[in-house]
Order: sequence, then structure tokens, then C-alpha cells
Amino acid sequence: MNRYVFICGNLYPHQIGGLEVFNHHLIKELGKITEVSVVSHQGRPNEIPKRDFIGIKTLPPHGLFFSFGIFFRMLFAKLDDIRVVVSFSKAHWINWLPYIALKKLRNLKYVVVIHSGDLGEWRNTTIHLALFRNAHALFGVSESICNAYRKSVNQPVIYLPPLIPFERENLEKSACRHTLGIPQNRKVILAVGSLRQVKRPNLPIAALDLLGYQFLKKERILLVFVGDGELRNELETSVKKLGIEEFVRFDGIQLREKIPFYLKASDVYLISSEYEGQPLSLLEALSYPIEIVGSDADGVRSILDAFGGNVFERGNTEALANLLKKVLTDPTYEPKYARSNLYFHERFDYQKVLHSFVEKTR
Repeated sequence: MNRYVFICGNLYPHQIGGLEVFNHHLIKELGKITEVSVVSHQGRPNEIPKRDFIGIKTLPPHGLFFSFGIFFRMLFAKLDDIRVVVSFSKAHWINWLPYIALKKLRNLKYVVVIHSGDLGEWRNTTIHLALFRNAHALFGVSESICNAYRKSVNQPVIYLPPLIPFERENLEKSACRHTLGIPQNRKVILAVGSLRQVKRPNLPIAALDLLGYQFLKKERILLVFVGDGELRNELETSVKKLGIEEFVRFDGIQLREKIPFYLKASDVYLISSEYEGQPLSLLEALSYPIEIVGSDADGVRSILDAFGGNVFERGNTEALANLLKKVLTDPTYEPKYARSNLYFHERFDYQKVLHSFVEKTR
């Protein structure tokens, strides 16, 4: 079986975005069936053995020195049966030069996993096309990303769901609420993700304001944000100015292992993003008895439409407010979580995805 080397400019738990969490678990699970090494300029996490970690010391700008470090490390390394895994997202084109050069000089077999489709124009089209067209295999973490890159690079792009081996929490809803300090009588709306503009975290707050204080009080609504980011102070100030502090909680960044408690404790999972590839938290929510409300961003809508989920127009506060009101209070509303659970189990089995990745990278 092939051995894998993951190039991780950003490494979990130093960074806790979807890309880093995805790589963390893929490295961990692949390590159970074959040899896996990690190359990074960040410190070695405790769970990665010293023998499996290659640290590259860098100076600002880190991307430039990291790229040179990778090149010289691999120029003289033994590459038999090695598959180098590169995560492609928004970065300077110089980051991709080592793999193109090593392909020419050493016949390096590298695999590119595309994590973002919203990259704007490439500043160096020649380098980007060379990166993709010389790759041993190309993967995209959403159907929309795969379709876009198939057209732009004229190469096969394999769909790789951005999964992790989700741990189901077996505690009852009441026990999870007790653990998290959430009152048993509240109707809980959960939003998981970074508090930055592309995620539109201001939209749920605006929707609550539109629904009005009396409605929120009567229906005992509680909006819980799990995550942090540059907009947090602004959002907290907005909540205070609107006088709805008792209906909104900011729980900040939580350990990955605690997310199942939040999902089990909540009534609605809400994702209001302007753009998404295919968010991990949404995929995880599919497996829980929780109603899902999402924007019509491509990476969200493509999932929700598959089982007739609850979709609202991006940026439309009134549409979101009306949809939340319907899901939470309309006695004629038919819950959809049974369909979302079925869709998850039919489409997103982690072990199947893992073995497919191994097979496609032979």
C-alpha cells in the first residue's frame, strides 16, 4: 500500500478551520492502515509521533520559506510508493511551484484536494494549470467545486466529501442541555462556524430582531453561536443595542468533541453563509434528529435540496425569519430530520470515503 505525506501549512489544533479538521482526521484514519507523515512549519501536535513529523523552520513570509523547505526536503528523499497530499485553497502561486518542479525532476506523485472554489482570478494561470494537470489525482470537497474545476482545468476531479468520523453522542437531549447549561424549556437555534463576514452571522441576529421581542419571549427562543472571529465584538454590541441579550449566547470556540453535545441539545441547526464549499458542521448535523435551515449558497443548497430541506435566499433577513418561525412554531410543519438522517447514512459513510480515497490514489 502507498505511504502518504501530508503538506500542512496550517495544522490542527493550531488552526481549527474545516480544512485543518478534515486533514487531522484523514491523517489519523489513514495512519491506522498505512504509513502517514506530516510536513508543517507549525509545532508538532502531541498526537503525531515524532517519527511521523517533519518540521520545517520558516521566517516571514512563511509561505515562501515553507515552499523552498518542502522542495529541498523532497529533492533528495526516497519517493518510492509515496503519495504527497496537498490541500489547495487561496494562497500565493509560489506555494505550488515545489510540486510541479518535483514532478519534472523526481516524478513525484502528488494528490491535490481542492477545498475552495471561491478564489477569484488566478494571478498566475500557467502555474495553477501546471499544478492540476501534473497531479496524480484531483479531488474536490463539493460537487460544485468538482464541476467548476473540471471545466477550468479540463481534468477529472473526484468528489471527496469533507467528512470526519463523526462521534455520535448517546446522551439524551436533556442531559446534553444540562451539560451545556442550556435551560430545558428553550427552543434552541444552533450556528456553528467562524464569526466572519462570509458566514453572515449578523443575519440570524437580524432575523431574531425582525421576529420581535414578544415572539422571542413567548416562544422561549435561544440562538447559540459556537465559534469565534473578528465580528464577535460587533455582534455582541448589536445584540445589546437590539435588547435581545437573553435570546442569544456566544459560546466561543469549543473542542471538536463537544460539538455532538450542542447538536443533540438543539432544535434547529442554522447555516447562513454567503459562500460554502461543503461545510463539515452541516454534514454532521445531517446525522442528528435536528431540523436544518440553510442559505442557498451552492455548497449548502446542493445538500439540502437532495432531501427537500429548508432553504432561504442568501442575505434575505425576512425569508430567514419566516422560515425559522415556520419550523419552530407552525403546527402543520412536517419535520425533515428523518430524511436528512437517511441521506447522510446513504451518502456519507466515512470508511467508504476513506477506502475510495486510497483506491483512487494508487
